[in-house]
Amino acid sequence: MANFNQSRQQFLEHLSQACEVNSDDPATLGLLVFDLLQFHRVNAVFGYEIGDQVLRSVMARVEKAGFKNSELARIGSDEFALLLRDVKDPKLLTLAANKLVRELSEPFEFEQRILRIEPVIGIAAKLGEEWDAEQLLIAAEKNLLEAQQQNKRFLTYSLDTKKQGYDWRFESALHKALSLNELNLFYQPKIHVATGAPTHAEALSRWIDSEYGTVGPNDFIPILEQSGAIDDLTKWGIHTAMREMASWPLRTDDRPYSVAVNVSTGVLENPEFPEIIKSALSIWGTNPENLTLEITEGALVQEEQSSYQSLYRLKDLGLKISIDDFGTGYSCLSYFKRIPADELKVDQSFVKNMRNDLDDEHLTRVIIDLAHRFNMDVVAEGVEDKETYLKLREFGCDYIQGFYFTKPLSQEKYCDWLANFDATKFD
Repeated sequence: MANFNQSRQQFLEHLSQACEVNSDDPATLGLLVFDLLQFHRVNAVFGYEIGDQVLRSVMARVEKAGFKNSELARIGSDEFALLLRDVKDPKLLTLAANKLVRELSEPFEFEQRILRIEPVIGIAAKLGEEWDAEQLLIAAEKNLLEAQQQNKRFLTYSLDTKKQGYDWRFESALHKALSLNELNLFYQPKIHVATGAPTHAEALSRWIDSEYGTVGPNDFIPILEQSGAIDDLTKWGIHTAMREMASWPLRTDDRPYSVAVNVSTGVLENPEFPEIIKSALSIWGTNPENLTLEITEGALVQEEQSSYQSLYRLKDLGLKISIDDFGTGYSCLSYFKRIPADELKVDQSFVKNMRNDLDDEHLTRVIIDLAHRFNMDVVAEGVEDKETYLKLREFGCDYIQGFYFTKPLSQEKYCDWLANFDATKFD
């Protein structure tokens, strides 16, 4: 049974009933939640009428695929939920996801137009445990987000996947910490190779909690993105970085420092984001050229057109744009003609292997040379030893970042590190 206009709340009610029936049943209750990649472009190019036809055709294909004892519902603009009852083995959910990909990857034809729609799927399962309907749905959506971040159609289901289920206590504590301003920024310098000075730094958010210990951004950023609180974290991060940078020890040349803050694609596309930046610059008296926004290459490519437009608006404010994780499988030569960036960060997977892999060394050197031809600075991250540092300096890399100089430090420890920095120790 399929429902095209079922609301998320209505589906949750149906899912709740299924969870109650399943509570004493040894069979698995499976849930596949899937989005359609780039579907917004169908609406933008062909109009909403064609868009609705595509969505209805998607549901028709899923129904014809013959998933037994199932329920299909549209629970968002292009988000669907497929409930599978009486699954004999949870590993079969991976087969179901694979079947869903095959069914939806075949081209759609509308009014002599050929459209390709690719799904991304999140998997969750209830094995007669205490999970309620909303926990099950959010667990599937979290799995979907992780698949998107890994550029995969879905993640293979395993018991480990199940054990990574949604931790409500963790999320609740995280939101409380954010609202009470209990998160911290740590700083890792970017050493200017030409002068040997720590002129720039990257701000990295950390949550230090009595129960969970020190929690890094890879663990809590996806939760904030999913819950809609990522805007609050970004705003906090930008204001905190500017405020704390103002108290760093003066440079020997009396010039100001520069700080970089990471920004997700969702925040980047917020039309109010440039005004948030302008306000922060005004409040803290920061010169725009001393603020850099770092955006991962993968996130930028996923929403290329809209992201580029957002970046150009931000560059008009006078600040710098850095593309993080550069070279991790998205790059092409034509990319350099369009990229609205001042800086590229060579992904550390290349840098760390330079000593043992000649191909990685060649790739790093090519990226540096190519970026310079397009008037972009280059940062090599993940530098952990003197040999790599000296080789990157030989290649003409502009900035170096990594444990060779220091791990990320708290504000207090970073101020001490700056005050005692001696460039001669690293030559």
